[in-house]
Amino acid sequence: MIMKKIMLYLLLLVSSGMLLSFSYVYYRFNEVLKSLDLTDERAQRYVLENLESGGFSAPVTAAAMAIPVGKRADIVNKLGDYVKAYVNSPAFKKQYQEKRDAWNIRSWDDLIDEQIQQELKDIEEDLENAPSVIANASAAMKPVYEKGLKETKERKAALIDPKHPKHAQYRRESEADLMEREDKQAFMENYKNEMADLEKKLPADFNVLLRKRLREFLQETANIPWDAKLEKKGRKMVFTDPELEKKSFAWKARFRSGKEVVEAARSYAQSWLKALPAK
Repeated sequence: MIMKKIMLYLLLLVSSGMLLSFSYVYYRFNEVLKSLDLTDERAQRYVLENLESGGFSAPVTAAAMAIPVGKRADIVNKLGDYVKAYVNSPAFKKQYQEKRDAWNIRSWDDLIDEQIQQELKDIEEDLENAPSVIANASAAMKPVYEKGLKETKERKAALIDPKHPKHAQYRRESEADLMEREDKQAFMENYKNEMADLEKKLPADFNVLLRKRLREFLQETANIPWDAKLEKKGRKMVFTDPELEKKSFAWKARFRSGKEVVEAARSYAQSWLKALPAK
């Protein structure tokens, strides 16, 4: 059981939302993953989930379980370097932004844009049908349709080009149409709440989330009683102290990973936290 938990703490920084796949620096750090028998893709799957949820889960491999005492701290430090290199890369920034974009929070301007796009589709249909309508129109109505066709083309050009003199006017008209269906005040209040929730879970500045996860880890691993006693009860080991036995599965995993691994991860986390830009 103890060896099985080692992997969890070799990837402590993973559970803090920091280990992800990358390629352009992979050649420098691939030995770390190879020593744990891990692929980028597998690590990424766990990390993205932990990053957003703040949870604690990590893959366990036989290779990680076999790492001897005395070498685990070195692996933790190498993982930290691997992680740090990735989170400073363009590839990570792109993937993190995609994670934020997946929330698909639409602003009021987005709704206006959708309104305009729908109008442009309707205009295209009118333009396709216009030649036939004009050809079959009476002599009296033909000039009316031709004038309407000209105005429709002008409106299309204005809607497409933000620099067009009439673009702002037509955009206001589209917004007025939108407000007949949408309560703008209620929409804006809901949008504000959704953006606040996104910023809390996946802040635009990733360093904000990074600081949070590092602090959470340091707080959750502080003052672990490494000399706490265990006894066998049935098929498993339990704490002799009832209060410790009440602790969560994650806390017990931290304890069973051992002081060497946890302290190495804490030291790395503390150094990284100090090096991050001031909030």
